[in-house]
Amino acid sequence: MAESSGLFVDRLDQIRADVDAHSSEWMPRERVEATLTSKWVPPHKDPAGSSTLTIIWFQDEGTDPFERLAEIVRTLDWAALAAYEPEED
Repeated sequence: MAESSGLFVDRLDQIRADVDAHSSEWMPRERVEATLTSKWVPPHKDPAGSSTLTIIWFQDEGTDPFERLAEIVRTLDWAALAAYEPEED
């Protein structure tokens, strides 16, 4: 193995067979990440701050990431999930 170049995964055939036995499809190949910022501030926090939420998802290549992001955001509770960030001086 030390003399061969490239990536080597021990027992790759066994791993693929295990995945095939437990899953009907592979995860989409494209990883997408969006960081959203809002002026929304939780109660009792400095109003000069903001809140941020990072969303990571996988999707099929060639599909619109903004459309998928809009679908995801509609289902989220921003107040429960976003991180408050005080404004820096």
